Amino acid sequence: MHQCFKWLVRQALRVFFSRIVVQPIERIKHEGPLLVVANHPNSFLDAIVIGACFDSPLYFLARGDAFERPLFRFLLNALHMIPIYRMREGRDQVRRNRDSFEACQALLLQGRSLLIFIEGICVNQHELQPFKKGAARLAREYQGPKALQILPVGIAFEHLRGARKQVNLRFGPFQKAGDLLKGEKENQQVLAFNNSMNLQLKQLIQLPQHKPTDNNFSVAFLALKFLHFPFLVCCKMASGFFTRGSVFYDSVLFALLFLGYPVYLMACWTFYKLLGMNGIGSFGLVVYQVLLLYVVTNRGFLLTKRPDPPTIQ
Repeated sequence: MHQCFKWLVRQALRVFFSRIVVQPIERIKHEGPLLVVANHPNSFLDAIVIGACFDSPLYFLARGDAFERPLFRFLLNALHMIPIYRMREGRDQVRRNRDSFEACQALLLQGRSLLIFIEGICVNQHELQPFKKGAARLAREYQGPKALQILPVGIAFEHLRGARKQVNLRFGPFQKAGDLLKGEKENQQVLAFNNSMNLQLKQLIQLPQHKPTDNNFSVAFLALKFLHFPFLVCCKMASGFFTRGSVFYDSVLFALLFLGYPVYLMACWTFYKLLGMNGIGSFGLVVYQVLLLYVVTNRGFLLTKRPDPPTIQ
């Protein structure tokens, strides 16, 4: 079930982005306890993109206020996300972080992979924010039989609002946690860990180069826009409405497109039948929509009509 869901997410990402560049590809597979340390420019979409690169489940630490609503809590738990709370959410909530850190340690002891955003906050920009102590604390407190590996990851987007853009994902080298925790006192080890991650992430964050858009309107592109225009407009308007003044626009837009597309296809099938088509004809047109979406967007069209096909390098 996990692999099937991950496959669907990967296909959705190929449609959502015009190009996905992962370097180097051979570093994605790993066995044993692993702490993935990344920057955080684009909310939950960062975790989705990084997680899609791993064959095994990748667990995430996410801001705790997103877990307040039961539906969101269910979805985030299903996506292997673990809440982490900030002081602004109240001291009672911050005390629950101990439970979250214990859950993280239990996962690492089981040989799982855990992703943490070392800045501890998401800001829609690629400049690194001051690092928190969470990643270094997880590395310090780990006491499993197998050595804990650290994997730095830099993620950068062509722009931070909207679909059909390039994303660059660069993995650093695997490193033993003990090699990064230099010093005898806790504050010395945290400082050494964060300084090392800061230097590495600055080198790994590589902004995609802007490419001119293709202004040629193809028949396939026009057909795709016509068949999906109501769905795209509704999703973009809903995402803008629900995320006003926040960093969640891209994440909500991706979720609406991913989860809402089957509903839209059902609505299209019903509409075609009301127009007088038989069941086979309606189903065939819906299948045509899906194939057209995948083929055209994988040639770099839809929202920005890029000429280059999306590739994973």
